Amino acid sequence: MADASKNRRVVIAMDGSDHANYAFGYFVENIHRPSDEVILIYCADISIVVQSQRLQYWGFTSFSSKPQRVRCRCPKYALRADKGKIEKMISDQQKSMEDITEDLNLKIQKSGINGRITRVMDNDIGHAIVKQAEKEGASLIVTGTRGRSKLRRTFLGGVSEYIVNHASMPVLTCRYVPQK
Repeated sequence: MADASKNRRVVIAMDGSDHANYAFGYFVENIHRPSDEVILIYCADISIVVQSQRLQYWGFTSFSSKPQRVRCRCPKYALRADKGKIEKMISDQQKSMEDITEDLNLKIQKSGINGRITRVMDNDIGHAIVKQAEKEGASLIVTGTRGRSKLRRTFLGGVSEYIVNHASMPVLTCRYVPQK
């Protein structure tokens, strides 16, 4: 049996969603020990920047329900992105990260836990969280899950599913069910 007096380092994946907030609350109410060191990881998804630039490059000039496609003679690997637009999108993402970080700091203070926040930017959120948890020497990862159907997970993937399948430490997934 594990030594109850041993300090644990717990990583909680946070994205500002109700699902992540529920996982945080569940951990604080049911699992947290005063000796725990809690690390809230917020990973900004930079694939949004890359995908929007790719869509613009390939002729999708509108994000309406019926985007128009134009003919392009460039090879598929010759993606040229507008540096200014990418810098603006990354800047917007960083501003969003700062806002969420502020909210997470309040969450730590209100709960009274020994915690800190780590921010990362990556295009593969699940991989970034697992990598950061290993780097931090975490003994547990806590994450929310959206409860997608098996078909949706197959096509869209899932951050929590990736974490469960690739983490070298135990993972607690908490499913949030909205009250009706």
